[in-house]
Amino acid sequence: MIDKLREEIVESEKARTDLMKWKLILIAGIGGAALGIGSEAESIGHTSVLLAIIPFVCLYVDALCIHNHYRILVIA
Repeated sequence: MIDKLREEIVESEKARTDLMKWKLILIAGIGGAALGIGSEAESIGHTSVLLAIIPFVCLYVDALCIHNHYRILVIA
C-alpha cells in the first residue's frame, strides 16, 4: 500500500517536471512566433497579441502545477 502511494507521488513529480518543460517550450514557441523568428513577414498587430498571450499560458501551466502539488500533499 505504501509503495503504491510512493509510486503515485513519484509519478506526480514527474508530471510536474514535464509541465515545466512544456511551459518553456510553449513560451519559446509563442515568443518566437511573435518576434517573427523563422519568417520574413512583419505584422505588428499579431506580435502584440501573441506577446499578450504569454502570461496567460504561464498562469495556466502554473495552475496545473499547483493542482499537481496539492494532489501530492493529499497523497502524502
